[in-house]
Order: sequence, then structure tokens, then C-alpha cells
Amino acid sequence: MVHCKKCKAQNPDDRRKCQRCGADLLPGHGIGTRMPILLFGFLVTAGTAYVAYYLFDLHGNFIVRAGTDIENPLIPEWLYWCGSPLLWGIAAIWFLIGSLYYGVRKTPFYERYRERAKHHVDLDVEQALADFSQALLLAPEKERAAILQERAKLYESLGRETEATRDRLAYTIESGAYQTGASTMSLLGLDEDQHKADRGTSERKLLVKEGKAVALGYCTKCENYVVLSQRLRCQTHSRTKGKAVRYVATGDIDQAKVELLQAHLEPKRRNWSNLVLRVLGVIILVVVAIYLVNWITSDRPATPSPNQPQATVTQVSAAPVRQIIFQEDRFSFEYPSNWQKITTTDIQTLLRTSLKGMQKNQYEYIGGVYTSGLDNCPSCGQIVVIVLKDPILPGSLSEEQFNQIRAESVEKMGDRLISIDKTDFGSMPAYELVHIGASRKTKLWELTVFPPEPGMVFVFSCSANINSYSEYANVFQRTMETLTINGEPRASPTIQSTSQLTATPTPVIQIQLDAIVLQPEINVRSGPSKEYQIIASLEKEAEIIAVGRTEDQTWLYIKTNESEGWIYSPLVKVYGSIDELPLKTPELPQDN
Repeated sequence: MVHCKKCKAQNPDDRRKCQRCGADLLPGHGIGTRMPILLFGFLVTAGTAYVAYYLFDLHGNFIVRAGTDIENPLIPEWLYWCGSPLLWGIAAIWFLIGSLYYGVRKTPFYERYRERAKHHVDLDVEQALADFSQALLLAPEKERAAILQERAKLYESLGRETEATRDRLAYTIESGAYQTGASTMSLLGLDEDQHKADRGTSERKLLVKEGKAVALGYCTKCENYVVLSQRLRCQTHSRTKGKAVRYVATGDIDQAKVELLQAHLEPKRRNWSNLVLRVLGVIILVVVAIYLVNWITSDRPATPSPNQPQATVTQVSAAPVRQIIFQEDRFSFEYPSNWQKITTTDIQTLLRTSLKGMQKNQYEYIGGVYTSGLDNCPSCGQIVVIVLKDPILPGSLSEEQFNQIRAESVEKMGDRLISIDKTDFGSMPAYELVHIGASRKTKLWELTVFPPEPGMVFVFSCSANINSYSEYANVFQRTMETLTINGEPRASPTIQSTSQLTATPTPVIQIQLDAIVLQPEINVRSGPSKEYQIIASLEKEAEIIAVGRTEDQTWLYIKTNESEGWIYSPLVKVYGSIDELPLKTPELPQDN
């Protein structure tokens, strides 16, 4: 339990504030500790500053050293510098900074635990030991020695010799141990580290002599860690000196032997593993070397001489592409053997791209074949068959219905529409549609067939990139010629020949990009500058079509249902790359 210094109440050891008075249970140094440090530092600073001033007044400058005029060869050089005003001035500043630092700094947590441990020595010994242990975990390396010494004394007062010996042994190898004697050695010019090592060895031997600790070492004849004599030799084999000696408390002998033996065997295990890896590496290198030698020295075809008859080499060409039959659902047609069938995964891709917006309740079947891909790439081609479901479909196609479909296609597609014609597929009415896709990157040849059953329609679509469509025209032509639906072929096909398809003039495609307004309201101007007149305005999230741009892409020429003109491009979000839009030359602004 943690005892509060202020109200003496007992608190759980995990609390930071007293549950009775609210005082800090882990306080830093108080004014009683800090004030003497500040006063002592100020007094020393004042004294050294006075000496510096006196020497400066005596010599007239800061750099001079005492004894410049009269030098005694028996006096060391550094002793002359002790009379330098500069040296005393630096010392005054150092004492001032040091006293201020130690007087006003925030108390480190390891010191707080250490002070609380001292407070609990007479109140709760177990709490004191716990605080000392926490201080050791938090303390820097040079401060651990003093805490170990204090905890060892507390263990000894409780008669817990094993724990006390552990701390005393740990103290002998800490870097902060024996600081007083080490500082003296340093002033005398002796080896400070050697002094610490000698004192540590002496104290460990003293613990062994007192019977509180033993020296464990590895005996090569026993092949184990054993207790060594005071001369650090095996007690069974007196001529064998122990290796990897470690001092432990007498109560820790058995556990220490196990730990030391495991640590001793671990490098051997690693050495065996490294040896196995080296042997395997050598074997692999030998096999590779033998293979390379055989390859280099193997017989190779010599260069034939002019008079030597040369054998005729017959090259085997790749298997020819043949026509195979697609037969699924109600559809059957021929297609090249190097094309792929559309899978369930491919159908999901189509529903996200070219068939985007089509719901599951709108179709009964989707299938077909494709080559190179389904993303309308420059070398992509695809043949898709769809069975659409819609209760309002009449099961027939009258002239009036066709005229309505043609009028809607002309209105919707505009210059993208190439041709639309009414035809027959066997006994079923149909119409053919050739047009450019909405992205203006694909060309499509579609056949829509109306079966007698109401609520259903068959769609057969051939499509490819607009620049490579002619490469697949023969494939599409063959597919159309061999197509059967419900086992019924096209009785009197009015199908365009390949020459007609390739000769059909492809309209000049003007790239257009969809865009949306981002700002609450933007202006549409007659030209790409604020100097031009405002001819309309657009509200936020209004959908527009960008059909042109300026060279620096800062202004876009757009079209809407009501108007067309120029807008500032950063005010809208364009779906696509503005670089694809054609450059448009604006008209000169007219004077009002």
C-alpha cells in the first residue's frame, strides 16, 4: 500500500493521487530540496565570478595566464592556466547553469520512485522494494548502481541474503559503480576503468569468501558448468581453469547452471546450421559449375562450308485458326477457335462497363465470345448475345413500331448513328443497327430479333474498337451468316457484305467528355476570358458535355440543352482526360 505523506492515508499502489486528500502519491522534489541546491549554486557562482573579476582587474584582459612573466619549469603548464580570468569566468557560468538546471528541472520518474521507496522503508517494506524495482527499470545506466546498493541494504536488513547478493553482484558490473574512487583516479591521471574492474573483482571475491556467492564456469573435461574454487578452477579437475566465469548467489546455482549451459550450446547449434548451409551451397555451386562446363564443351553445329550441302530445315507452323460452333441457350453460330467464351466473371465485367445499368430482372441470358479483352482496347473484339425480358414487348415489330425506334435512335445518337434498317430473321421480324458507341471509341453492329412470345427480345451484337473494326469485319460477317436462333436460320439474309461493311464511311468522331459543375453557380461566356460576355449561368451539379478546350486547358467549350459557350475549367469536374478534347479557336470578343 502507498502511504500519503500529507494525510498518512493508505492507497492502492496503482493510484497516482491520494483517495482521501488528492495529494500526488509520486511527488517530485519539493522546495526544501531545490532551495539548498539553488543557494549553493549561487554562492559558488558568485565566488568564481569574483575571482574572475579580480584576475581580470589584475592582468587587464581575459586571455592572460598566470606566470607569463616568470615561468618555473617545475610547475605544470595547466597550473598556470588556473590563474586565467577566462577559466574562472567559464566556471562561474557553468556553476550558474548547473544550479539552475538542478534547481528547477522536472524530477525524473526514477528519482520519484526512489524517494518514495525511502519513505516506505519504515512504513511498508514490500512497497519500498517494489518502488526500488520500478526505479531500476526507469533509471539511466549510470544511476542504476546507487539504486542497486540501496535495495541490497534493504534486503540485508530483512535477512533476504539471496536477493541482497544478487543486487551486490549486479552492482559490481554497473558502469555507475565506484564513482568516488574512479573520480580520484581520473584526477591523478590513472586508468579509471581499470580501477572499477579491480574493485568489482575484489568485491565478488569477498562475496565468495563469505559464502554468499559462488563462481560458476565451464569445465571442458566435465563438459558442464560447475562451481569453481577461489582460484577459479574446477573442483573435480583442479588443473582445469573454468571458462565463461559468472558469479551467482548461492541460492541461484541450479537455475544459473541451466541458463549458462543453454547459452553455451546455442552457438554450437548455430554453427551446425551454418555448416549445413555452407555444405549445401558448395554442392549447388559444384552442380552449376559441372552443368556450365558440359554446356560449354558440348558439340555444337559447325558453320557449314560453301561446298558442303546444307540440310533442308522444315519449320512447323502454328496450328491454323479454325471455325468452331458456339451453342448456348437459343443461339448457335461459328467463331474463330482462338477466341474465348464469355464466362460468369466476364458477364459481371460487362454489366460494369458496356452493359452498365442493366439489372438482373431485365435479362434472362448473356453469353458470347471475345478476343483480347472486354474493355474496348485497341485490339479488343466481342460478340455478345442477350435475351432481354420486358413485359411490354409485343412479340412483333410493325412498321409503326420500327419508325418509332428509328426516330428515337436518331434523336439519341445523332451523328453516331450510321444506319438502321428493318429486316427479317427467318419468320421473326428484326432490325439491324450500325452505330458508334457512346464513348465514341467503339463501333457496333447489332441485330435485334422479336420472337412470337411477348415480353422477350433477342439481341446479337458485334463490336470492336473503331480503329480496328475492319480487322474483325470478316469474323462478324461469318458469325451473322451462320447465326441461328431457336434452331431457325436467317432465311433471306439481307446482310452487308464485307466490302460493304468496310466501305461504309465512318463519320468523323468528335471527342466529348461528360462533366459536372462543382460551384454553387458559374458563368457561361461567349469566349475563353472574363473579357467576353456572360451568356448563361449553370447551377451546382449541373451535367454538361465538354467538346473543346483552349491550349492551356484553363477554359472548356461546353454544350447543354439550353446553351453552349466557354467556362473556366477549375470550376467543374471532367470525367476523362482534358487532353483528348480538340482545340477550339474562340471568336474575338465583340465590343459592347
